[in-house]
Parts: sequence; structure tokens; C-alpha cells
Amino acid sequence: MRALLGLFLLLNLSGFAYALQEPSKTSLCVNNQSGVSLFFVLELGGGPLRVARPLENDTRLCLEGQNIIQSGTIAVFEDQFAIESCTRLAQAGQSLTLLRYVSFDNCTWQ
Repeated sequence: MRALLGLFLLLNLSGFAYALQEPSKTSLCVNNQSGVSLFFVLELGGGPLRVARPLENDTRLCLEGQNIIQSGTIAVFEDQFAIESCTRLAQAGQSLTLLRYVSFDNCTWQ
């Protein structure tokens, strides 16, 4: 089951958008400052724009949106096969920082 979920995430989420290095007014960004490599899924507009990638510590991942009023979610998993995640709601133009990962939505964000 975990392998199938991981394969679904890699095949269905990673090709719909691209990663940016700098945030813009229409992008959703996350900085990984947790001290470990984790798997992130960024989504804007209820699903049409998604990016899913592993993210090393001290790196940023951004998803470019179409307008500044879009809302989205940032989900972080232990790896691409994990089922449990920490999820955070966000607006386009925001850049959130993950400080500590703990499963079951107990992460520390800034």
C-alpha cells in the first residue's frame, strides 16, 4: 500500500508545476529548516497546480501560481511512501518555514 501511494505521488503530482528558487507574489514556498530531508507536496488552487519533491535541509521549494488570491496547502511527509503528514494552509505569496517535523500534524512552522 505504501509503495503504491509513493508511486502515485511521484507520477501524478510532480509534473504539473515546477520548482522556483525565489518566491513571488503568486507563488507558494516552503523552506526546510528541520535538520533532515523530507518529502513535500505543495498545492495551489485546490489541486490543478502541484509539485511533489524530496527537499534537503536548508533548501526552498516554490510552486508558481496564476494569481495572488489563490490559496493552497503545504504537506510534509517523512518520505514519499509515508501516509501521515503535517499539512498547513497557506495563501499565494507566502513562504513558510518548517522548523521541526513530527507526524500527525504536530510540526513546528514559522
